[in-house]
Amino acid sequence: MKVSIVTDKQRLQVNNGGVVVQPEERNAEGVWYYQDTTKNFDKLPIMYKGFCAYNLALNDFKLIHGDTRIGIVQINDRYYSFSEPKEAVLFCRKPSTYIESIANNAKLNPELIQLLDLHTQFSNVASYGDLAQVSSKPQMKADFGTQTDTHFYEKNIVKNYEWNEWELRRKALKLANLRRRLTKSIQTNTSNFRRENSTQVYLPKDQFIQTKRDNYSNVPQPKVYLSGIRGHQRRDDGQFLPANVKKIDLTVDIDE
Repeated sequence: MKVSIVTDKQRLQVNNGGVVVQPEERNAEGVWYYQDTTKNFDKLPIMYKGFCAYNLALNDFKLIHGDTRIGIVQINDRYYSFSEPKEAVLFCRKPSTYIESIANNAKLNPELIQLLDLHTQFSNVASYGDLAQVSSKPQMKADFGTQTDTHFYEKNIVKNYEWNEWELRRKALKLANLRRRLTKSIQTNTSNFRRENSTQVYLPKDQFIQTKRDNYSNVPQPKVYLSGIRGHQRRDDGQFLPANVKKIDLTVDIDE
């Protein structure tokens, strides 16, 4: 008996025509996304490491890579890919049944749990990345610290509390003296019905008057020139002759 082994490359060449799941065939659960109409199509987190979900659910399961060209279906916030359109249609008709079958196959074959990232479906199984962070040696030492307040804040503070005995004695004597104190008032005939009176006046206001036109006057600026003040002549006896001072009026009239 001759068995032919088909590689993933040869399997993808069968669907070179770009066969996708047609709208009339999607009479089942799930939302379909296609490469030509979906942004960031390559970044969608596909379940089972991109293997065909339908073939993993069979009893003789096969690890066959899904062909994203036929579309990716979203069921319960999870994305699944398939190798052929007819397998995608069959899976979407009963998705819960096929998903449960994949979990049963993983229980019988535990190596599939880590291979297909199925540790989220098993609470007692951790991923390889989580196991690598756990140290095999027991930790005998650990760093810890404690912190306490330097001054505790008391909430039940009594402001009237006094610890000094002499201060308490002084307050007691003060209260005792107040018991013997009396308040007296005297009223005479002239002080009867007297009360304080207050009056209010209106202060004078500042008033301004403005005329219709502005007027002004101009006066001449007086200018006087004195000549003969300097350069006095002397007599033979050394005395100065009287100065011949002349006053010249240089004031200019306004009209000029």
